[in-house]
Amino acid sequence: MNRKTIMSVPAACFWAVIAASILGYQHRISVRAQRITAEKRGVCLKMKNNLIVFIIVLCTAVTIMFPALAEETPDIVQSQIERIVVSYAANGARDGEALSALVSLNPSLGEKWTRIMDLWETPVTVNGELPDGLPEDDSLCLVGLGFQLNPDGTMRTELIERLKVMLASSEKYPNAIIVCTGGGTAADNPTATEAGRMAEWLEAQGVDPSRLIVEDHSLTTAQNAVFTFAILSERYPQVKQIAIISSDYHIATGILLFGAEAILRDSGTEVVSNASWNAPGGTLSAMFQAGALIELSGDMETAFDIYYDNYDIHELPPLQNNAAKNTIAGNMRTYSEMDDGTWMCDGYVYKYRLEIKGRMPDAAEDSSFVYLSNLKEISFERAYMAAGLSSHTEDYFSPEEAVLVEMN
Repeated sequence: MNRKTIMSVPAACFWAVIAASILGYQHRISVRAQRITAEKRGVCLKMKNNLIVFIIVLCTAVTIMFPALAEETPDIVQSQIERIVVSYAANGARDGEALSALVSLNPSLGEKWTRIMDLWETPVTVNGELPDGLPEDDSLCLVGLGFQLNPDGTMRTELIERLKVMLASSEKYPNAIIVCTGGGTAADNPTATEAGRMAEWLEAQGVDPSRLIVEDHSLTTAQNAVFTFAILSERYPQVKQIAIISSDYHIATGILLFGAEAILRDSGTEVVSNASWNAPGGTLSAMFQAGALIELSGDMETAFDIYYDNYDIHELPPLQNNAAKNTIAGNMRTYSEMDDGTWMCDGYVYKYRLEIKGRMPDAAEDSSFVYLSNLKEISFERAYMAAGLSSHTEDYFSPEEAVLVEMN
């Protein structure tokens, strides 16, 4: 039974009661009319007609009100979900009032988001390789999270390193199903997808293609989870446990989102382990995770507002623990200086702001480049090559490593 059906039940009951009342009044008035004079009978009939008109108007008003209530309820529920996750990301503590309100509005959904918050608060141990003791059959699924491709559609170093971890994991658990997840992120090659390139690489290393699932539509980690579970639930119901394969800084977010999606779907599948590549840099903020959870809840617009640093949503307080104290409109990208000394651009957090100056070969004057970076140092040669002057993809930074925000 859907929400509209539930909302129609009170309306139907209301109409039934009113109809019965009308019939009752008609009978009583008819009986009394037989006992009184013709003059009084006319008065009674007029009263009856007026009563029926009043009842019809009242019923119409009530019927019109029910759709309005039906439309209002989801908005209230969604606002409580968003308040719960954004408040936790901003303050590091649960918003008990919002959680209680959600439980009151929708007990089932409230219980699920309580479990999601429990999951978010649970510390994550990041593994370099999969541990012993996981299922030896195809009830285990290894999920490899993609990474943005180079503009020409080739894989960046980080994605290849993640795949090396996946290969080792697949050899340790040779009966496990393998999911490669990630859509088209190559600016100049619309046919290339992260998942497609991942599957090709694994097959070239000898992985049986019958083990591989290619999920090549997702563009965010939240979508990785949603689309992967859709495939597993439809075609691989035997999968009961999932291990996440990614870079070390990405593991906690992957576990959170896949675990949350499992809870929201009542899938019965658990995220039980992980294996990672130790990346030289990269981090994802708690607020980024909040945006991803809101994306899972179905509010894409608000999720992307958060990804792009618009924290003040639905009259919630802005980020308190790590607010943007200064926003700079660079000639390449707009970025923010945060209260805790980090820098943020396009949803990524960086430790350093590097101003790199020098003179390029055969140039008449010096050039300067400003990078936000998780690398402590960037040479001038690497800076100008990564600014678009190199034809080699390996000279460019991944968005987790560094981003060019100003160039002069």
